[in-house]
Amino acid sequence: MAKEVKEEKFDYGQSVKEAFENVGWRFTTRQLEDSTLFALPMSAKNSPGLNIRIEVSQKGDCKIRCYLAQDTPKSVYNELLEVLNTLNSRYRYVTLSLDSDGDVLAAYDFAIFSQDQNVINRQVSTLAVLLSDIMDKCIPPIMKVVWSAENNDEEEHTEE
Repeated sequence: MAKEVKEEKFDYGQSVKEAFENVGWRFTTRQLEDSTLFALPMSAKNSPGLNIRIEVSQKGDCKIRCYLAQDTPKSVYNELLEVLNTLNSRYRYVTLSLDSDGDVLAAYDFAIFSQDQNVINRQVSTLAVLLSDIMDKCIPPIMKVVWSAENNDEEEHTEE
């Protein structure tokens, strides 16, 4: 009678945690049912703090999400969508969208295919830096539209 060999599952969440620790990044983590959620504050030139969320599944599938603007006025939705479409054409990796609440979301999905910690370190840290750089470049044209709406709203209220 052959013994059953129980194969241990590779812990991608723990490996991503080690990758962030290896580069000295501050982060918080929360264990979900079948994934690990990381909150990673990153500094950027055009934004003092990008609050990046990375969800890592037990299979190594990763989702990166970051809100670049929230509660934008409906009066600028069309103009903002034009800006987002232009930015989506200009930059690879990040997909920018406007949800029904007026929030601008930057998203990117990828998979970790290796179980080698050195490869995971490079892949995860490189993508986090690359995506924060791209998001940082997207903030000025997005905020120009958002702030123009806010300035118009202020001018309308002062005229009354």
